[in-house]
Amino acid sequence: MTKRSRKSMRCVRQAWKTTFRDWDQYRLAQAVTRHEAQDGWLLAVAPTGMGKTLCTLAHLQPRKVVVWVVPLRELARDLCRRFEQADIVSQWAKNDGRDMQVNVQVIVMTVDFLVGYGMRWVQTLVQQKRLAMLVMDEVHTMLVDTSYRGSLVRCPSRLDHLRQDPSVKCVGLTGTLCPKDERALLQQLDCTEDASYQTFRMPTMRTDLRLAVQQGTTKAFEMFVERHYDLLEQEGRVDRMLIFCDTKKQVEALSTQLARTLGHEQSLAVDADMSAEDTRAALEQWRSGTQSLVLVATSCLGAGLDMPNVRKVIWFGSGYNGYTLSQAFGRAGRDRRGGKATLWIPPGTAVSEDLQPFASMKRCLTFELGWLLD
Repeated sequence: MTKRSRKSMRCVRQAWKTTFRDWDQYRLAQAVTRHEAQDGWLLAVAPTGMGKTLCTLAHLQPRKVVVWVVPLRELARDLCRRFEQADIVSQWAKNDGRDMQVNVQVIVMTVDFLVGYGMRWVQTLVQQKRLAMLVMDEVHTMLVDTSYRGSLVRCPSRLDHLRQDPSVKCVGLTGTLCPKDERALLQQLDCTEDASYQTFRMPTMRTDLRLAVQQGTTKAFEMFVERHYDLLEQEGRVDRMLIFCDTKKQVEALSTQLARTLGHEQSLAVDADMSAEDTRAALEQWRSGTQSLVLVATSCLGAGLDMPNVRKVIWFGSGYNGYTLSQAFGRAGRDRRGGKATLWIPPGTAVSEDLQPFASMKRCLTFELGWLLD
């Protein structure tokens, strides 16, 4: 950054009374702040790990509340932790709204909760004229994730009255959204063919990620993981490794085998069917490094998990599609120290049509995956 740019950034920080890490963060914060409710939805697309969450909240209004909707409970818990670290008063909505905090700035809820009790929270805030903005986080999952499709189908009708309120902004936030899918996503959100909307878009893939594609047997994969795990231990057990699999069955088998290979008493694994307590315990053990530096999971951790020191991400399997794979890869290097991400394709695994150009490339993989999505 030049001397002039640094001076300009200082002026911006003073005006906004907040700290922006770079100009990309400022551009996103400015787009959200300038967006008007009557302009319809704002679809904000920015790469994973660039700080979208706090940028969206850079201009919190006094006595106003933001409702933040996420697809998964673990993501809701992680968001509340991050808000607390940023001195933002947040509350995880879990009941009928009678215990809403008076000084709350952000109310976090899951999609499942929104279509049930969550609307009582929203309607109360609207009646009190306190609701400033509704944020649908990881909004791309409305197109590609079928795990909670029943709730998603009911979302638009639940939010219908918000679109008619001139004071409430609606923002769809994601790290991945193909331009050709914008209208399809808007229909999921709005249920109308001619609905107005605005888009703020940045390149999907971060340039500090080194991507790779490899093919080989499960045994070769175990040796590959063991080699990288040894490097993590040699470097002081500071960084972590995250491995994704296509199915719950693969997660269970691979985590058990890796525990034997790496000499651990216990394997660490997470899937969508685990209880909230078991998921939280596994993540805490992984973060602390008391059991293992590697965690094996399904795509349930592919979106929104904010673990700054994940240095290596591997997807063992097909990667599903461009959306899912890019989100998973985005878990690496979120502390801006860079990271490595690998798609490992076992023998006999079919890769989706949209990922075939990426899987067949030998060079420029970051550019190729970004090109597929941008």
